[in-house]
Order: sequence, then C-alpha cells, then structure tokens
Amino acid sequence: MKIKISYCSIKSGHILAMPELTHSEIVEAKGLGDPKLVKYITSQKDYYGHKFKKKKTFGFDYTSNTGAVRVEEYKELQVKKLCG
Repeated sequence: MKIKISYCSIKSGHILAMPELTHSEIVEAKGLGDPKLVKYITSQKDYYGHKFKKKKTFGFDYTSNTGAVRVEEYKELQVKKLCG
C-alpha cells in the first residue's frame, strides 16, 4: 500500500505558532501500523534536528519538539478529461 507522509515544522518563534508543511513523500508499506514505517518515521528529524515520536495530538500521528507528521493512505488522483 502507498502511504503519504507529510512533515510539518514550527518555523516561527511565536507561542501560538502552528506547524507549517515543509515537505511530503510517498512510501510503500504494509499498512499505517507497519513496524518498518514506524521505525522509518521515528528515525527522521524535524527542521531543528529533533526526532519524531509516535504520539497522536492535534490531528498529527507523530510529534517532536518543534514539528509533526501526518500519515495517511495515498490515493491516486483521478484525471478528468475535458472535451471542447
């Protein structure tokens, strides 16, 4: 199954700053709970070098000191053909 991983980081020093999308990637895994996927994500670092931990909060699946990761099944886009 294809999994979309979206990485976000807080780049502002403001106390109410929200994580901003930094980049996304598509990976192949057996599922959202695949141990290899968990190991891969927890080995990644956020914008400031902190590792992610598996902890659901504020709609994110993994968090770090200054970042977050959202994981979801990737669904291929459907292209509609417009005839004129």
